[in-house]
Amino acid sequence: SPAETYTLIMKDIDDAIAGLPAEAPSGLATKTAAQALKSEVALQAAAYTGENTYYQQSIDAADAVINSGKHALQADYE
Repeated sequence: SPAETYTLIMKDIDDAIAGLPAEAPSGLATKTAAQALKSEVALQAAAYTGENTYYQQSIDAADAVINSGKHALQADYE
């Protein structure tokens, strides 16, 4: 079922977050990359399963990326 699938995917992402470094050479995954992925996947999980708890997981993961201070939005994106 979609719910079981997303439960497994979210667990895998959580395991990745726990095991990835905060910083890595260019092209390698980092903790914040996995947190950004978790935020996106959680939104999809909420849409496909109807479970509202995924929205908070998405917010928490996005906040972790924002609060890490390692990434910023471009001031001029033209």
